[in-house]
Amino acid sequence: MQGEVDKSPGSRSAVSRMTIAAESQTGSRTGPQAGSYDGLADSTASLSFAFNSTPFPMWRTRALQGKSIEAVNTSWLKFTGRSHEQEQGQGWRDLVHPNDLESSVAAFNEACKSGGAYSCEYRLRRHDGHYRWMLEQAAPEIAGPGAVNDYFVGCCVDITTQKDREELLLARNATLTEEARQKDEFLAMLSHELRNPLAAIASSLAVMRNYHISDPLIAKNRSIIERQFENLSGVVNDLLDVARIANGKIGMVREAITLDAVIERALEISRPKIEAMSHSLKISRPPETIPIHGDINRLAQALANLLNNAAKFTPQSGTLTLFAGRDGERTFLKVQDTGVGINPAFRPRLFQLFAQDDSAEARTQGGLGIGLAVAQEIVSLHGGTIEAKSDGLGRGSEFTIFLPTDAPPEQIEAKPVVAGAGVLENRQFRILLIDDNEDANESMGSLLKLLNYDVRTANDAESGLKAAVEFEPHLILSDIGLPGTDGYQLAPALRKAAGDRKLILAAATGYGLASDRSRSQAAGFDYHLVKPLDADALLDFIAQQAAAY
Repeated sequence: MQGEVDKSPGSRSAVSRMTIAAESQTGSRTGPQAGSYDGLADSTASLSFAFNSTPFPMWRTRALQGKSIEAVNTSWLKFTGRSHEQEQGQGWRDLVHPNDLESSVAAFNEACKSGGAYSCEYRLRRHDGHYRWMLEQAAPEIAGPGAVNDYFVGCCVDITTQKDREELLLARNATLTEEARQKDEFLAMLSHELRNPLAAIASSLAVMRNYHISDPLIAKNRSIIERQFENLSGVVNDLLDVARIANGKIGMVREAITLDAVIERALEISRPKIEAMSHSLKISRPPETIPIHGDINRLAQALANLLNNAAKFTPQSGTLTLFAGRDGERTFLKVQDTGVGINPAFRPRLFQLFAQDDSAEARTQGGLGIGLAVAQEIVSLHGGTIEAKSDGLGRGSEFTIFLPTDAPPEQIEAKPVVAGAGVLENRQFRILLIDDNEDANESMGSLLKLLNYDVRTANDAESGLKAAVEFEPHLILSDIGLPGTDGYQLAPALRKAAGDRKLILAAATGYGLASDRSRSQAAGFDYHLVKPLDADALLDFIAQQAAAY
C-alpha cells in the first residue's frame, strides 16, 4: 500500500479515478464535456504524481473531521515505516510526541475556524523509534475561484538539525551569560580586595606628607610611591567600571554644570601623568561659559581617560592639545597628540573592552584596554559620542567628545572645583574607625590623631559596637566587609546604641556599585565612601562634619 493515494469509496480522488476508468471502457468521451474530462484526468494525474514524488512527508485531511487523515504520500510512509491503513483517520496521533500533541491539534483547529494557512512545530516518531522535530505547514485546498473547501493539505519538513543547533546556541549563551556574571563578580571582588591595601597606603602617605620629611632621598621615594599609588588606583577603578558597564550600572548624578568645571576636574586627574612624561599641554577654550547637563565626575573621568591615553601613547616630551567649544548644537572636547597614532587595522576595535593593538608601537605601552571603552560608555549615557581620527602610525591621533548643549548659560551657576578646602582640627570631635584591615585602620588613625582628632579603632563588628557604646563617637567610619557580622548588619545596631544622640555614620568600603550604595543607605549609613579614600578629600569630609556637628 505504500505510495498509493487514498482510494476509499468516498474520496474525491477515488471518484475521479472511477469516472475516468468507466469512460475509457465505453470508448472516447463525446459531447461538450469531453475536453473538461480530459483536463480533469490530466490534472488529477499531475497532482497525484506531485503528491507522491515530493521528498517531504505530506498528508490530506478534511477540516471538519478533526484532522482525520484521508491520504498520505510516499515520503510520509517511508518516514514512519507504517502502512497507509495505519495512518488513516486518527492514526497519526500515535506518532506525535505526547508533549506536542495538544499544541499541534490546537493549531489545526484554529486554522479550520479561520479558513487560513497555519504553521506549527512538533516531534514526530520516525520508523527507527526516534522523534524528529518537524515544521508542519498546511493550507486549505482551493475548490474554485474565490472559494475554499473543507480539505487541508499539509507538508512536513525535518528541522531537527536546526533545533539541535538552536539548543546548542541557547546552552552556549547560558554558559557565556553565567561566565560573564562570574567574571563581573570576580572583578568587583578583586577591586574590593585591592582597595583595602590601597587605603592603608593612602593613609600612610598622608601621614608622611604631614610630617614634612626633609631627607631628600626619602622625599623622592615617597613621591615615587605616590605616583605608583595613583596608577594602581586608576587600574582598580577601571576594573570596577568594567563590572559596572557589563551590568549597566554606571551611576550618574546629573546636574547643571559648565564645560570649564569638567576640564579642571579632568586636569587634576591627568596632570601628574602628563608631567611625568614631560609633555607640553596646550589648552584652547572659548571665553564664554558653556553649559552642559551631566555628572561632572563621570565626564571628567571620560576626558581624563582621553588625556591619559594621549600621554601614554605619546613619546617623552611630546605635545598634547585640548580644544573645547561649540560645534553647532553640540559641545565638544577634543584631545590631539603627537604620539604613535592609530593602526588602521585596530580602528574597528578601538573602543572595545580589553582590546589591545598588536602593533609594536602600541604594545610597548601596555595597559588593560579599558580606558577608551569606559569613556565611550560615559559619553553615550550623556547622549553624546566619541570620534577618533588618525593619519596612521607615527602621525598622532585625535579624539573628540561631542555632548548635547541643552541649557542656556544664564541657567548655569559655575561651580568652582575645590581641590582641598583645608582641615578643621578639633580635639573634641570623636571618630571611631571600624575595619578588619589593621594596617588601614592604624594608618588612618595615625593620620587623624596627627591632626588632633580624638580617635578609636576596632577590627570587627563586636569590638566596634562595644567601642561605640563606651566612646560615644560623633562620626563612625565603618567597613562593609567585616568578618562575621558585616557592616550592613552592624549599622542598625550602632544607630540603636547611639539612641537620641546625633551620630554620623559613613561606610568606608571597597564595594562601589550603585546597588552597594543603595544597600548601605537602606542599612542606615549617611554616606558611602569608596576605597581607596583620597586622603585630602577624606580630611575635608571629616572637617565639614566636625564643623557642622
